[in-house]
Amino acid sequence: LGLLPWVAEAWNVLRFALLAAVLLTALSVLYRMALDRPHPLRQMLPGVLTSLTAWMVLSVGFSYYVEHLADYTRLYGSVTAVVVTLLWLYMSAMVLILGAELNAVLRRKR
Repeated sequence: LGLLPWVAEAWNVLRFALLAAVLLTALSVLYRMALDRPHPLRQMLPGVLTSLTAWMVLSVGFSYYVEHLADYTRLYGSVTAVVVTLLWLYMSAMVLILGAELNAVLRRKR
């Protein structure tokens, strides 16, 4: 886009903060709507923050793994993109369930 170098560098840092804010809002709404009755945000915050952190770490780690370590093209050929996407979706779902389970365990302890 022809941006100044400092603007491009600032965007590289701020895009993760923006992503975290959007995901924090989305996970909060998701976990609130999934409950049988409304709970305060501070009770859902541990699961939301755990899911958010784990999801971002998982995505960065899986991206690095697929780009540098894995050779799915040799194994799956032309359907590599589908296989990699399904793996990422599966792991993302596990992270979302992990946050919800953490909230359920903490709610039972209270």
